[in-house]
Amino acid sequence: MSSQTSARTIFSLLLFIIAPRSNWMMASCLSFSSFDVKKQSLSSIHHQPPPLFSSRRCFFEKTAAILPISIMTTTTTTTLLPTVAYAEEASRLPSTTKANLNYLRPRAPPEALLPMTRLKLWFDNAYQLSTLLSSNNKGEDDDDVPYNTLVKINEILSNPPKLFTSKTQSKNPLMSNDLMTQLAPTSRNAPPPPPPPTKTTTNIDSFSSSSSANRIMSLLNQADVQRQWNMLQYTELKLENSNNIRAAFNYYTSQLQFNSNAYELEATKEDKTRLIRDEGGLPTVQAVVVSDLDLRDLYRNVFLTTLDDVIAELEYQLKEYTKNTKQQSSSAAASSSSSYKLDVAEVMELMNKANTALINWFDLIDPKDVQEAVDIVSKGE
Repeated sequence: MSSQTSARTIFSLLLFIIAPRSNWMMASCLSFSSFDVKKQSLSSIHHQPPPLFSSRRCFFEKTAAILPISIMTTTTTTTLLPTVAYAEEASRLPSTTKANLNYLRPRAPPEALLPMTRLKLWFDNAYQLSTLLSSNNKGEDDDDVPYNTLVKINEILSNPPKLFTSKTQSKNPLMSNDLMTQLAPTSRNAPPPPPPPTKTTTNIDSFSSSSSANRIMSLLNQADVQRQWNMLQYTELKLENSNNIRAAFNYYTSQLQFNSNAYELEATKEDKTRLIRDEGGLPTVQAVVVSDLDLRDLYRNVFLTTLDDVIAELEYQLKEYTKNTKQQSSSAAASSSSSYKLDVAEVMELMNKANTALINWFDLIDPKDVQEAVDIVSKGE
């Protein structure tokens, strides 16, 4: 019996000496449980000073539990907020970010929206008249009411207002936003941003080590990109000079200010994995800005194309109605069943399409800016 007790004591001392101080409690607990020492009070164990970290694994687990909190705290202040869903994003943003939601939106000076506001009020007058066509052309024998409505709509759309009233307003303002100037190969206002250091070093090394033919091809490619950009700018300038409505759209878009430090990519882990796998990486701030500008240009093009179509349809309907009316009045044998009926369905569909595109374009703008511009235009300024 004494030999067993001495063996247990020696084994406990060996565990105490071999075990590190950080694992002292675990070693002592193992020694107690191994020899069924259940009657000993646990107070002596609790009175021992607890180790700082029980093990390196516990240390890393605690560190891993703390790090994501700090990372999320720092990254939520720098956001990549998509510019096409501000209302939906606002419901998920923190209260501090909601207060600065207008700051996250792309903004432009208030006077930049005045031409488009005049355009919106002008088109709304024609659209309100087009809503009367559905009730005026349902089984009625007399086409005078829808005909007069079409005449009024055609008169409004054929005479657009003067969108640029101030002498200080230019149809082609210079791009004042740094992010927008980065979209061009070069800019007269600001030099293009330098590429990352790693890419710069790689390009320089490869350029210096390449042959003369490769150098010439690289220079030709850069010159071709610059030439295409200049041609695009020249074509857009000609289109603006020939179409004030197009110039009004571009006048606002070219003055947008994007805050590169106020964007957040709100995507699930699965979506991020899919983007990295399919698209080659997560979207950058520049890609989001380009997407925003492309969306605005898409709504602009839909409105311009539909407006041309509805004007052409109005001219056709009015011309056909006038021609058939004259033929029927000159022929005494004309019957009422052969009278010409106006077809206003196409006009109504095109007017709805143009109105939807214009509403979608204005939905990308802060409602406060829109209301301020409406108040200024309503006062005749």
